Amino acid sequence: NKYIDLTNFRNYLNHAGIRENSIKSNSIENKLPLFLDFFLGIFELKKMKTIMVMPVSEQTLPNVLLIMQFGPVYKYVFVSTEKMAKLNKTEHIIKATGLPEKKIVKIIVKEESFVDIQKKLSEQFSKNSKYNFIVNLTCGTKIMSIALFEFFKDKHSEIYYIPPGKNIYRKIFPSGPNKEKPITVSLTVKQYLDAYGIEVERNIYPKYSYSMALYFYHLTSDKIANFKSIIFKIQNNKKLNEIEKKNWEKLHSRFGNNINISVIVDYLSGKWFEEYLYYHFSNFLTNNQILMGAQIKKSGISNELDLVFVHKNQIYIIEAKTNKNIKTESLNNFIYKMRAIKKDFGLFAKTELYLWNKEPIENDRASLFSVNIHKRDDIDPSKITDYIKKIYGFEKKINSKGGKNE
Repeated sequence: NKYIDLTNFRNYLNHAGIRENSIKSNSIENKLPLFLDFFLGIFELKKMKTIMVMPVSEQTLPNVLLIMQFGPVYKYVFVSTEKMAKLNKTEHIIKATGLPEKKIVKIIVKEESFVDIQKKLSEQFSKNSKYNFIVNLTCGTKIMSIALFEFFKDKHSEIYYIPPGKNIYRKIFPSGPNKEKPITVSLTVKQYLDAYGIEVERNIYPKYSYSMALYFYHLTSDKIANFKSIIFKIQNNKKLNEIEKKNWEKLHSRFGNNINISVIVDYLSGKWFEEYLYYHFSNFLTNNQILMGAQIKKSGISNELDLVFVHKNQIYIIEAKTNKNIKTESLNNFIYKMRAIKKDFGLFAKTELYLWNKEPIENDRASLFSVNIHKRDDIDPSKITDYIKKIYGFEKKINSKGGKNE
């Protein structure tokens, strides 16, 4: 059991014409030849190399997860189509997993032709090939799945499937106990984005401490507006009154005397809110599972994400807005933007809109496009830890409040 999978060994016995229960026979005469076959089978299986076979489709994540879950094997065979080849789907999987080129085999088939798929597989794998096969049937067309199942069910094969939107994998052949197991690998944000051909052009980290973000969280929106008004006057060489001078000195001292005014404007315009959320999410995530202010690019089109993180191999795209009285039109624009971006991240990407807004928000489009809206009362400093633990299934903190930058 240390060296081979028992299911594969049972398959070997079946192919050799040996029934497992016959080994338990009480007949002494029967035992010797059966046990001889038994140990010869172990020797044979230990020599057999493992090949992973995967149909390729728009959804690349299931193949990435099983490749990483099972670890290194002898070869990786991608059964793709001309359409998927043009979209570089196999290359995206290879980049996300870091597979070496020498281990990769690519087969191009006609996705709706059972005969063509069987023919191409037969050309690749001769009848006498001594291999163990791990087959992932999650992706590809129905015809591709049926053709692969029919081809590999009579070989030394284990066939798997990942249910949509779940962090588990299920053995569908051969049947037996413990068919469903959790996926234990955890993707980084970069690995997830690589899987879907998304390039991170740049990202940033919080410029200031958690206590700085917390200070602005507790300010009224009118106070922040007054600060912006003061900065506008300074930028336009207008004179400040005595109260404005004191407020400016108080604000400026928080940022440091040598700071550029544009940095202060950016922070007041909402960067503090992104940092506030980043600090709380990063309490439960490693540095490679979350990005802030990420400039991403796919198919030549760039977008900026306030926050994006991966938890249990599920990606969450976060938009953070500080508008006091956000209008329906503006809210709809945010929702349309998130809907447009979401399609690039796979079928089950989650989009979340966080609002620094105490007023109740009802929006039919948000529900229609599966955009979750979170209001200010939900994310108060006294509530946010329990709130995000419940919403995202976070289990325990890996950093203290404010993370390493506190």
